[in-house]
Amino acid sequence: FNLVEGNRTDECSAGALVTSGDDARLPIEFSRAIGNVLRHNSFVRSRTDGVLVTSRKPGADDPAPSIAGTLVEFNIVRDAPVAYRSGPSSDAAVFRRNHAYFWNPIPSGKEIGFKIERPSGAVTVDENTVEGAVGELRPKGVVEVERAE
Repeated sequence: FNLVEGNRTDECSAGALVTSGDDARLPIEFSRAIGNVLRHNSFVRSRTDGVLVTSRKPGADDPAPSIAGTLVEFNIVRDAPVAYRSGPSSDAAVFRRNHAYFWNPIPSGKEIGFKIERPSGAVTVDENTVEGAVGELRPKGVVEVERAE
């Protein structure tokens, strides 16, 4: 259980990375990072993700996700290719009342507000806003929520 609150990052690989440090070669029998909270943070110009909740890919023998029960709320991400991402080994996450700005063009050309990579995961995306280059909500060319199938 960790609380990450009131921070600002500028030009990082990922603004915030929530990970358990699990070795990709070992199976996960139970979640090791539980109940983390990221609140009232600002992440500007991250090169990959503004907020990334685990990038570990689960193995075939993993009965549990690496990270569970993460709450991400009241954060601001500006100018990252993916503002908020719940990775393939994250479950039971809540993304609530966050804001994503896409003011400057992303070199890859694909901008995503919320990316959920665990198809069977219980990840809630609620009451968030995504803003485009001239302040418009629901901007054209920006994927607000992308879920794995």
